[in-house]
Amino acid sequence: MSTKQKIILHRFRDGYSERRIARELRINRETVRRYLAEHIRKLDQRYPFCHKPAEI
Repeated sequence: MSTKQKIILHRFRDGYSERRIARELRINRETVRRYLAEHIRKLDQRYPFCHKPAEI
């Protein structure tokens, strides 16, 4: 996982919106969404029944 991905995940867990993360990191909101979606996919593969969709 890249440093940028880690920063995005930490900020999202801290309650930052996708828009706020994108604005502060000066990246596209779609990039933020893509990294978050990728993380969720990986969680689903590792632990298919252990998390709710809202938990990241």
